[in-house]
Amino acid sequence: MLTTPAQLPVLLLDFDGTVCLGDGPVLAYADAALKDLDDATARGIRKELDEYLSGAVGPRWADGYLAVQELTAGLLKRPTLDAAYTESRRRLQAGEVEVYLPIGLRLFLSSLNGVAERVLVTNAPIEGVAEVLTRLGLTSELDRVISSVGKPDGWTATLPQILGERPATAAVSVGDVYRNDIAPLIPYGVATAFIDRFGSADLPLAPTWTAPSFPDLYPALAEWLTSAHLEGN
Repeated sequence: MLTTPAQLPVLLLDFDGTVCLGDGPVLAYADAALKDLDDATARGIRKELDEYLSGAVGPRWADGYLAVQELTAGLLKRPTLDAAYTESRRRLQAGEVEVYLPIGLRLFLSSLNGVAERVLVTNAPIEGVAEVLTRLGLTSELDRVISSVGKPDGWTATLPQILGERPATAAVSVGDVYRNDIAPLIPYGVATAFIDRFGSADLPLAPTWTAPSFPDLYPALAEWLTSAHLEGN
């Protein structure tokens, strides 16, 4: 029986920190945000950010972007941070920021062609995301790219649009930010795979799977999606 993408189980993928690795975008954001602060303050904030990104201080923040925002609280206003984010994405779009794929990701996604609908769901604007996907050779391994979602709240409208007539139990979400990619989807019945880079402590709602890197999750995800595909047929 011919299976269309709308009948397949769904693999929901985050962008930054999940399919697109490297601290370059966060550091570009920090550089743009800190450029007008005095040198001593900027160096102190950058030092704390570097320690966090190295894993030296554990899961102190949800991700590097939130780290910059909290470290500059009281020093920078929202328009300055918004402008810094726009500048960091411009640099990403222009190829000025180094990023890379998780080991084996192209092969993993390719193996799911016809098994699952592979959907990238990101808060980032399409500018920068599209160019990176092209440069990294990932465009052809994704069935849909949905940008500027506004996770976590954006899932309320976006998840039903993605699922169509499929139940939420036919989807699995993979991401590295618990509050955006994991916690909001568990109540719907979506399976979840948390990339726990910094070793989070007790989580309010347990993900289906947790691992320190995306490649560690490939076997469990492939098995789950293959099983869901066969059950759907």
